[in-house]
Amino acid sequence: MLYQQLVDEVFGQGKIKIKKAKDNNVIGTLKYIDEFLDFQTNFKSRLIRLKSKYESRAAYAKLLEAVKQVADPNNWEGAYAEIVAYDIMLNDTKISDVKLDVTLNANESYAGDLGGAATNEDIFIVDYDLYFDVKCFADTTKNILNELIDEAVTKAGQKKNCHILPEYPLDDSEEQYKTNRTNLYKELLDFLNKEKCCTGKKCFTSKIVKQLSYRILWGGGINSAIGESNPYVFAENTRHIMLKRYMKKFMKSKSFLIVLVNFPWYNNRLSTFGNCDEIYYRALARRTFCGYRYSTEKTSEINPKYKGCESPYEISTHLSGIIIIDDHSIKTDSYSCHIYLNPNARNKIISGRPYLQNIVQHADEHSILDDFTGDNY
Repeated sequence: MLYQQLVDEVFGQGKIKIKKAKDNNVIGTLKYIDEFLDFQTNFKSRLIRLKSKYESRAAYAKLLEAVKQVADPNNWEGAYAEIVAYDIMLNDTKISDVKLDVTLNANESYAGDLGGAATNEDIFIVDYDLYFDVKCFADTTKNILNELIDEAVTKAGQKKNCHILPEYPLDDSEEQYKTNRTNLYKELLDFLNKEKCCTGKKCFTSKIVKQLSYRILWGGGINSAIGESNPYVFAENTRHIMLKRYMKKFMKSKSFLIVLVNFPWYNNRLSTFGNCDEIYYRALARRTFCGYRYSTEKTSEINPKYKGCESPYEISTHLSGIIIIDDHSIKTDSYSCHIYLNPNARNKIISGRPYLQNIVQHADEHSILDDFTGDNY
């Protein structure tokens, strides 16, 4: 296996044991020397940097596990996002202590308020008392739906003449789709077996996840789902994404930032924006930090798992900042870093601010640190 050969070369023979599995968008490129040479070179350089940065630290074993998980067909996106963040967030080797994959009591974050048994954060920079959790900035819900749709049309014997496009809120958490995956598959399969249309279109709404529907086309023609390319409208349509997807990670008494890694080979709607991405990033951050202040919505209306009494605005103040990393390693060994600090945060970042500024300074010219000074209303 080519990925096994690569990690053996970088980290040493037998330090990481890769299970044989089907290729994904990262390790699959190792087969194509000419087409993906730039990415292969940059990816190897990243692994070499990671070894240099972490080898003498207690967190090294956690790093090796993340590198291993890049080959996991079900977790490669999250694992790849983690190693990108582990590289970039440890930008200063003078940092005395960094911990990876830290588990804490559930009540230290909103995990306990959402029924969780523990809190887990991906990075803790001890020097500045900063916690970070890393996520891939991708439409992971679509991955789940695409797979079950493919299985359903194949099982129903309609692979050749049936085309299905799912529609769902763009800020939905993937959790309910993952939890209900088997039932969603059976529901769609039953519908296809009953219909067995030869031509025409139909719209089918799920009874299991009520905000999910499918546009189904039999035979020839054009099948299209509703999309959005205006960055401000897209920000408005995804304004609840932090509370829906990541609220359980928000720390109650510590500075906490969510780190989102945007990579072109993810299943990602953002790629259609081109130069508008930066507009979307800031618009989303501002809606998260400032947009709930005068809202009359209840948190349970946004995230039904929440049983407490704090308002969305009160909860949003526990998110100290959002970091969005655009990974450019497909072509160059570089990245953009957009850091947005919450002007209304309870746990503001003070001593760690120069550390964050240093990350931006090491990034490309499109990078920024924005604290919404003069724009908090």
